[in-house]
Amino acid sequence: MGGGDVKALAALGALLGPVTIVQVFLYIALFGGLFSILHYLFSRNFLEKAAGAGRALMAFAGTRDVEVLRPATTEKLRFPYASAIAFGFFSYVQWGSIFTLLKSL
Repeated sequence: MGGGDVKALAALGALLGPVTIVQVFLYIALFGGLFSILHYLFSRNFLEKAAGAGRALMAFAGTRDVEVLRPATTEKLRFPYASAIAFGFFSYVQWGSIFTLLKSL
């Protein structure tokens, strides 16, 4: 999360209050996780990264050296978290508390 996303969440928390923002934050976390998985799956070099992870796991299984599991590059996959904040807020408005939603399932 960058500075703008933190400010947007802080402003939303100031408007909604501490109890409600915790509920909204749970929805935000769910949508943020879903968006990050989708973002990673649709990245350009996903198959290359998956193959590299498989090779690292095979090397770890053979050598038991933890260093082979560390990524060689420090590429940052970033996406705007404001969309997760918006979807989380609108989900709270539409469905209400996440706890009552889970109880009904």
